[in-house]
Amino acid sequence: MRFVFGYTGIPSEAYDYIYRMRETLADGNVEFEGVSLGRAGSGFEPRHSNILLQRFKEHAIKNRGNEKSKIGFAVIYVRADSESTARFEAAFFPSTLAFPVDWHLSGYRPHEINQSCKELFYLLLQATIRARIAIEALHKEVVERASRTPLLLPLRNFRSKQLCGWMQELQTTLTTQQNISSADLAIKAAVKRLEAKHPLRMIEDKKRKRPCFLDDHDVEFHAPGKALHGLPHASDDHPVKCILGGYRRLGAPFNAAFHYDCVKGLRGNLTGSFYTCHETEAKMMEGDPHINIAPNDFIRI
Repeated sequence: MRFVFGYTGIPSEAYDYIYRMRETLADGNVEFEGVSLGRAGSGFEPRHSNILLQRFKEHAIKNRGNEKSKIGFAVIYVRADSESTARFEAAFFPSTLAFPVDWHLSGYRPHEINQSCKELFYLLLQATIRARIAIEALHKEVVERASRTPLLLPLRNFRSKQLCGWMQELQTTLTTQQNISSADLAIKAAVKRLEAKHPLRMIEDKKRKRPCFLDDHDVEFHAPGKALHGLPHASDDHPVKCILGGYRRLGAPFNAAFHYDCVKGLRGNLTGSFYTCHETEAKMMEGDPHINIAPNDFIRI
């Protein structure tokens, strides 16, 4: 598996040092994408997330439809002030794994600053290793258990008070895992917690019983089995965040044709209020009889 990792939050006083060490940091199968924060003590600006999101988008579109090309995405960043850091993190959720590092530039003399930069490099290296572990474990989950994992549920149209917070907690937990085995166990434990509220149910349709997740509005989210069709739109009328959400979940690539067949009971067409992938207001929709909803909330009727 290959990776594209964005590195930012690094002040200009340390960025040149980290950039010179990028090949050691990336270690062959990680492509380095970096954006300097600015002077030490600066906060994140929209450009920091926008630049990296655009680069991730270019990689995703270039490799879309190529199931043999598995590329994981993560942004590894030094935390700044809490307000700008929260906005920065939100820009990548839930498509890209966000991995924070706590570090502050210290020292006044050149050798003191150089030592501080070395400490940052070590922290970034450890974060890089753990991000790879997390994405590999997530990739296994969203590919091998696509039809049974809650990790691919759309955050807006699957009405749940738990789902969004649960996924954020899982992301935080995965950044602390030291190996694939512990990351796998963390994912299994997280799935078990969510299924306590939204268990995978066997519900009978017109032909057979099929597993599905039931949201708070009793809408059934059925994985399509082998009937995968269509890829997410990557046109310019879709925001970057929306496009990335159609290809990655917490940095892990999944089958971009995956979606849910959404119904409600056995009678009639599914009718209700749903969000399209990037519209701010929900709209009344009617299925025929079901509605197709992708992990990034892209809807096709």
